[in-house]
Amino acid sequence: MVGPTPVDSAGDGTAPPLQHAVDRHPAPGRCRRLHSSELFGGDTEVEIIHGHAVYRLRLTLLGKLILTK
Repeated sequence: MVGPTPVDSAGDGTAPPLQHAVDRHPAPGRCRRLHSSELFGGDTEVEIIHGHAVYRLRLTLLGKLILTK
């Protein structure tokens, strides 16, 4: 899975932080709700980058979700 690449607009080797959908904050007291089909997009596995770690979210044949590091 390949994500967006930041652009080095300053030319100094640094890039601005990536803007993702998770940057949008829900109303107070509510959390965002996504349907699994939005995450998987027809695949059975996605990678989630959290900090410096990559997690793998898999959809099993029985329709369960498994998250591994």
